[in-house]
Amino acid sequence: MNCRILLSSILLLLSLASTFAQQTGTIRGNIKDAASKEDIIGATILIDGQNRGAAADVNGFFSLSKVPTGTYTLKISFVGYKLKLIPNVTVEADKVTEINTFIEEEGSTLQEVRVVGKKLTNTEVSVISEIKAAQQIVSGISAAQIGKTLDRNAAEVVKRVPGVTIFGDRFINIRGLNERYNTVMLNNVFTPSMETDVRSFSFDVIPSNQIDRILVYKSPAAELPGEFAGGVVKIFTKSIPDENYLTIDASGAFRDGTTGNEFFQPQSGSNSWTGFNNGYSDLPKFFPSTADLKQIAISNPQALAQAGQSLRNNWTPVSSTALPDMRFTITGAYKLIDKEDLKLANISAVNYSNTRTTLI
Repeated sequence: MNCRILLSSILLLLSLASTFAQQTGTIRGNIKDAASKEDIIGATILIDGQNRGAAADVNGFFSLSKVPTGTYTLKISFVGYKLKLIPNVTVEADKVTEINTFIEEEGSTLQEVRVVGKKLTNTEVSVISEIKAAQQIVSGISAAQIGKTLDRNAAEVVKRVPGVTIFGDRFINIRGLNERYNTVMLNNVFTPSMETDVRSFSFDVIPSNQIDRILVYKSPAAELPGEFAGGVVKIFTKSIPDENYLTIDASGAFRDGTTGNEFFQPQSGSNSWTGFNNGYSDLPKFFPSTADLKQIAISNPQALAQAGQSLRNNWTPVSSTALPDMRFTITGAYKLIDKEDLKLANISAVNYSNTRTTLI
């Protein structure tokens, strides 16, 4: 009798367990973007408090099956969207609970990020790279190379470029053709002529420490002017600096055949080393003008001789030992206005060089 009661109890418990196990339902639905109404592919749907979840398919559809009956909170999330909680989602036995909802994009806006890079153009490597990239025959010299020399202006710099010579200490000659057959551009703009009757540019007006690089093009190309026969010289000056700076440079050089040897030079004033005349080389106060000299030479040769005797007729050279070449440069750059749409800066330089050359 007791065995029958025990068996009946076990069967009753199994029946109840089977009945409770079958008390499940399904949650399904669709997830869309609140603004565009487009399906959200890959949105994650989780049941809060349970290790159950699903992901939306290519149509934004999801399905959670065999969810035990009860009331739950759904958590819907996706990258770039706000987390959405849907409370009081009731699951009934053998029924489907539809959840069709929208999620909103995250409202935060990222700040603008600007990455600004500045290309170096005044180094030896940058000039070599520019020459390699060109399709023409090009020679060049950079500010880094110029800084190693005692050159004072663009005329002294450009003559270091192969195939280029300078005559008159300022005019250019490329491959044997004089200045009228060559084109000079300053920062990609045609330079004005320094002479009234010939197209020519005086290279001595540009200080060497204001030069960023010089490129000499010796063959034609579509991007170059077609009115040259010798070459095109492009001079690029230094641009607005990133920061204010003051640079003091001092350099020296040994000149073979001159430095350390006996050096002869005419007598001069005590301040001649500055490059300025302190009156030593001035003409006498009553020295005749050029027009008067012509008249005197014709009508009164004796007066002409007296005018000549009034000059400093000291022709005895001064002997000394030639010192090494020296150069001092002070360069300052200052930004005056630095705005997004307006930039203004000043770059100033003072050069001093003292060289001695013995001509043989």
